[in-house]
Amino acid sequence: MSESFTKEDREKISRFLSTVSLSEGVGAVNAPCSIAAINLALTGSLNDERPPCMSPVIHRFIMEVQDAAGPEMRNSREWRALLPWAAGSLDEDEIEQERLLMIRDWMWDVVLPKHEPAEDLTDAWATMLQGRSQDAAAAFLTFMREREHEDVDSYSVASDAESAYDWRRVNLVLASSALDCILSAAEHVAGSLSRDTDCEQFRFSHGAAWRSFEPAALLRRLIEHPNGLPAGWDS
Repeated sequence: MSESFTKEDREKISRFLSTVSLSEGVGAVNAPCSIAAINLALTGSLNDERPPCMSPVIHRFIMEVQDAAGPEMRNSREWRALLPWAAGSLDEDEIEQERLLMIRDWMWDVVLPKHEPAEDLTDAWATMLQGRSQDAAAAFLTFMREREHEDVDSYSVASDAESAYDWRRVNLVLASSALDCILSAAEHVAGSLSRDTDCEQFRFSHGAAWRSFEPAALLRRLIEHPNGLPAGWDS
């Protein structure tokens, strides 16, 4: 956690959050987004720039997810209680790299398995999920192209995320593009879950589809890594 971030700063953010409802975009003074609420509490400025004491990976994750997951998620008790801790989450580059890999695991373990592919792609999709790699994602796309499947672009999300850069040597300079690809994959799956269809699995609103990915639980794990949160952190 950032040494420049104090208990008083955290309490300031908590008090401010108790007075507002969180909105999408940057928002307004009385209805800011998650990041703008932190900045308003700390500096009085309405903006969604990363506070110096915040993890760049966590900042980017919050920025994208709080809009996509909708008002019910971003105004949930857990999400709001986590924001003061997210504000002081800056850590060494090695920890930031590990956090990014945690989000990559979330894509493979939580997000992509919720997607139900076309029937003729089921076995190949399952093989890709077991492979969890750029090679596995590329093999899946090759399978689609060989069969001249019409929806290749929609299924390229895993390959795009895996090819953003070399996960064996994570470089934070490239973290933004990689994280964008992962969140695009989540958005694609959320869209497939919220289509109008007779299939019971797809009877979700877009926000509900995103909430099924449990983004608040992932945010908590990102903040907790590597030292955990103290008892009573959400009180």
